[in-house]
Amino acid sequence: MADANVRVTRVLYRGLVRAGKSWMKLNEKAAGFGPREEGSLLRDLERRSVLANSTDWRGDVKSMSEVETMVEAFANARRNNSNEGLLDPLMKIRHESDDFLAQSCVVSGEVGSAQWFGLVGLRRAFRAPASSPEDLQTRMDHGFEVLRHLSMGCRHGHAILECLSPKVKSPLIKFGIGDVLLHREFGWRGVVCGWDEVCEQDDDWLRENSALDKKEHPFYNLLCNDGKMRYGSQLTHDRVEGPLQLLGSVSNTLRDYATDEIKRLFHTFDHHEGAHIPNAHLARRFPEPRWDRLLGAPDDAMWLPPRECPLD
Repeated sequence: MADANVRVTRVLYRGLVRAGKSWMKLNEKAAGFGPREEGSLLRDLERRSVLANSTDWRGDVKSMSEVETMVEAFANARRNNSNEGLLDPLMKIRHESDDFLAQSCVVSGEVGSAQWFGLVGLRRAFRAPASSPEDLQTRMDHGFEVLRHLSMGCRHGHAILECLSPKVKSPLIKFGIGDVLLHREFGWRGVVCGWDEVCEQDDDWLRENSALDKKEHPFYNLLCNDGKMRYGSQLTHDRVEGPLQLLGSVSNTLRDYATDEIKRLFHTFDHHEGAHIPNAHLARRFPEPRWDRLLGAPDDAMWLPPRECPLD
């Protein structure tokens, strides 16, 4: 039995060392994106991801009833000052690991964060003799709990960081972040809050939107003047002058949603550039020379939690 415990302890120790090194590396890489703005790492990365519009906002919305349901859920949460119902199960798991790693690691009776204890604290915990078989079991159980949260935190943290890496703007992409575009046929206007060099939707979406012939051309994430988020082809839009202004016919729910999105992603309209000025995170994610001056600036854009966005 003792030999079995030694083998399990060694396996646990090796796993914790590997995961601990990955967690430390993740903290170091995150520091390269600017000072921490949230107390815990994963929440801070989530915040940066939302402000950089690098979350997967498209979803599988197929009908206006689904759009209205999502927007109404957002509006209710906003009125009640609550995020309940907006957090997906995966996000709840991330937050559980984030909270544990930020404040619930135990070494020699001390409670603190995984980053604060570091690998030195990990080695100290394993070298300390157990006072009893029960103490050994308790410490091993806690070690496996730490390993579970470290593994979860590293997997999600590195994935978010990868999404925050600056995209390279191809010469094929005519429009930039903050530009206001007009759809030639349907007449809606939208401010650019993201772009892809080619369409990232599947063929079913392209067929449904009569866009198969546009598949290999740039597409843009557009927050539109009817309060909806759209994914539009470069081939169907032109750049226009002036800031985005919501239509008078927009419902209060959509108006609240779109207003908060604009505040989250942009500061104000720059009449010299003829575009909305993005927050520093958005400018870093989609770099272009005219917004270089924003990259080192502190970001004061309003933050809202990640959520599904209305899609037409």
